[in-house]
Amino acid sequence: MASDFDSAGEPTPENSGSDLMGIIALAVTILSCGLLSPIGFILSAIGLIKPPRGFSITAMLISLVATALWALTIFFLIQVGTEFFKPFITMNLLSEAANTIENHRDADGQLPDDIEGNKLIIDVLDGWENAVRYEQAGDSFLIRSAGPDEKMDTLDDIEVGPDGVLMFGTEQDAVEEFSDEPIKLEGQLDDQ
Repeated sequence: MASDFDSAGEPTPENSGSDLMGIIALAVTILSCGLLSPIGFILSAIGLIKPPRGFSITAMLISLVATALWALTIFFLIQVGTEFFKPFITMNLLSEAANTIENHRDADGQLPDDIEGNKLIIDVLDGWENAVRYEQAGDSFLIRSAGPDEKMDTLDDIEVGPDGVLMFGTEQDAVEEFSDEPIKLEGQLDDQ
């Protein structure tokens, strides 16, 4: 049986190709900052066919780690990205619900009451997959999403009125959320 190495410890010419494959795989992975690590992994696997396998094993491990890091990075970016866009998706859905209410007002000559209005928009879910709420206020209305905390009537609620004005929470919400005492607003100064 012939040895894979010559007397000086160097690979014999017929076996040096697999070591070269490992070096190429390692270079592909490192020079691409891991972006091409799956290709480096495949090349290093090919290099494992014949000895010497040192560079191929090293390249395979580095390629595997780089591929895992890129997969985790992509997963993280997708998760963060979907959370980032939920408020914008909600704003669009609330505007569409407001249009539905306005169309009803145009057809009936008046706004629906709270029960009827909520029936009109019952299928509308916000970006967090929660139902939205219609509230009639005289000759106006609000369509409200619970927002990121998924609790109605808090500061992060997203609201759209008939003119498409977007609001986040209300002044009363701020009083209830942050204080047990009423907040003095402009024009309500104490006599001194």
